[in-house]
Amino acid sequence: MDLNPESAELWAKLGIALVQCGNTLPAIDALEKAHTLGVPDDWIYEHMGLLFTTRGQMEIARENLEMAVERHPENLNAWNTLIVVYTKLGQSEKARQAAEHVLAINPNHVNALLNLGSWFGDQARNDEALEQYRKALAVNPKSATAYINSLWVLVHSSEASAQDVLSLAQEFDRNLCSAHWREPNFAARDKSPGRKLRIGWLTSDFRTHPVAAFVLPFLNKLDRTKLESVVYYNSQAADEITARCRAAVDQWRDVLAIGDEALANLIESDEIDILVDLNGNTEGNRLLVVACKPAPIVVTWLGFPGTSGMSAVDYIFVPPDPVLTEGSWCSETPWPLPDCYGVRTGIPDVPIMPGLPAERSRKPFTFGCLNNFRKVSQLAIKLWSEILNRVPDSRLVVVARGGTEGGLVSYIHDQFARYGVAPERLEIRGIQPQLEYFNSYNDIDLGLDPFPFNGGTTGYDSIWMGVPYITWPGDMLVSRMGKAILENVGLNELVADSAEAYVSKAVALANERERLKRMRAGLREKMQGSPLMDAPRLARGLESAFGEMWQRWVASTKAADA
Repeated sequence: MDLNPESAELWAKLGIALVQCGNTLPAIDALEKAHTLGVPDDWIYEHMGLLFTTRGQMEIARENLEMAVERHPENLNAWNTLIVVYTKLGQSEKARQAAEHVLAINPNHVNALLNLGSWFGDQARNDEALEQYRKALAVNPKSATAYINSLWVLVHSSEASAQDVLSLAQEFDRNLCSAHWREPNFAARDKSPGRKLRIGWLTSDFRTHPVAAFVLPFLNKLDRTKLESVVYYNSQAADEITARCRAAVDQWRDVLAIGDEALANLIESDEIDILVDLNGNTEGNRLLVVACKPAPIVVTWLGFPGTSGMSAVDYIFVPPDPVLTEGSWCSETPWPLPDCYGVRTGIPDVPIMPGLPAERSRKPFTFGCLNNFRKVSQLAIKLWSEILNRVPDSRLVVVARGGTEGGLVSYIHDQFARYGVAPERLEIRGIQPQLEYFNSYNDIDLGLDPFPFNGGTTGYDSIWMGVPYITWPGDMLVSRMGKAILENVGLNELVADSAEAYVSKAVALANERERLKRMRAGLREKMQGSPLMDAPRLARGLESAFGEMWQRWVASTKAADA
């Protein structure tokens, strides 16, 4: 830049680099300078749109990107980012149209295929989503996003088995991750018994996010004489939750701008003993760093409630459930936490309205599922329809991204109409602000847990708001979370062991209002007194788990050296 300060190309490249690093104001200055030096309008608007997308400012991003495609209708990069923005804004039909526009021009545009797949996935159209991801892999067999998104589809599908998920996860490991594997070189690590362990927490979600909601409660409860916490934060997003997480740990490293190999080297040089990957196969992950095996022990937890399939990952935390600890569903060694999968505190103190909503409001009995509709599998639609048909005049509340748009509403109505459910018995709501979401539970008499992907955060929220729910456990982690939650508040009777039992339990409670009232009474207080909200207990459990993992590793290295 010093040698050629009037180079439009250099200013443009500087702007892109600053966008990628999340340096907002300098990026804007650089892009505006590039524009004054002759860089086309649409290119500037495209990258301004990308900048605001990465910052989560979707309306401003949309304005810039729409100006980009207005000036240059074949700017496919701008169109592709628009797919993401429209989806985040709940403008489902516009997202689909943008994807189809890109693919009409270039049928092999990998990112558009991926984004169209995500569009289908959000509507629980799993087969169509998988078709797009397969097309993307055919164009780019090394697309990590195509593999990751395919795994998400499989764990949502009632047609996929636990072995299908495990096979695809291991294929991802073989085809992409194994090339990053580095032979572990931790021989010089201090193996003294009882020494303080260094725990690395790798995440992009220490902000207002479900993962932070489960980590923050125990983070400052960990015994600092036993454990030292180092966070590797892979995001530029920061809020009050970020500040609280930062204050609760010993060391914080912002790593968004650090490459995979460099970050793996950093973790290794920090002498992290146990690395906990809190992302897994979620947005903002650093799986290729994990694949390098930068710590003697690697654990996966929370972000993606399923197997990583990765040879670099040693353990996966699970609830104390014999089906899960048996381990045939995962590549890792399952490690049961005490009592439950995680602790959640700090839930908004939204009042619970007294009595059953059906009686209080003099409305039909209302079933509900406030999980995103993408969790609603084809078998769930079939069973929920059977429940509605067996409880006359009842209705069902569901939530979908873009749930007020005509195309999506029609699709959901059509899915239930196949089983004789009229549209007026369904109430389809869009993604709601937090307080509105919690108040929605006051409209629901009985919850229906989706399957195979149960509600996690929403399961805790439902119990907090005094709404019990029926769950049907499967044979992998995503499908046994509802069971763990219910058992911790004494609602074992709501855990079904078959499709028939799932339906019959829901129908019975709808017809036995007094029993349902007794079940709902004091549910929040039961939760408050349970392990679901006991952060110190979980902290002690984690300290014990990390200590035992370390002892096992030390023993294995000594045995190997013998």
